[in-house]
Amino acid sequence: MPEFHLPQAVVNGYTSMMRNMFLTSSIGLAAMTFSKNFKKHIAQVRFIAYCIFIYSIIYGIKAAHDFNEYLKFIENSEVLRKEDKIQFKNWQEYDKLTYLYCIILIIFVLIMIVQDISYYSR
Repeated sequence: MPEFHLPQAVVNGYTSMMRNMFLTSSIGLAAMTFSKNFKKHIAQVRFIAYCIFIYSIIYGIKAAHDFNEYLKFIENSEVLRKEDKIQFKNWQEYDKLTYLYCIILIIFVLIMIVQDISYYSR
C-alpha cells in the first residue's frame, strides 16, 4: 500500500494552529488590560492572563516543533508533488516566524512580570 500524504492539509492545519496562538495571546493581553477594572482581584486576573500567555507560548512552540518534524519527514521522501516542492522552502520559514513570535511574547511577558513585581513590592 503506497504512502498517502496531503502536505497542503498539514500546512493548513499549522496555519490554523498559528492563528490559535495569536488569538490566545490576544486574549491574554485583553485579560491583562481588563484586570484594571477589578478592585479586589487585580492580581488574580493578571495571574490568569499570565497563564494564558504561557499557554500560548507553549502551544506555539509545540506547533512549530511538530510542523518542523513533519517537514523533516517529507523532505527526502517521494510524497511531495511538484507543486508542493515549490512551496516547501516557504513552508520551512513558517516555524521560524512562530518561534520569533514566541520570543517576542516571552520578552513581553517578562517585562510585564518585572513591572508587576516592582509595583507590588512598593
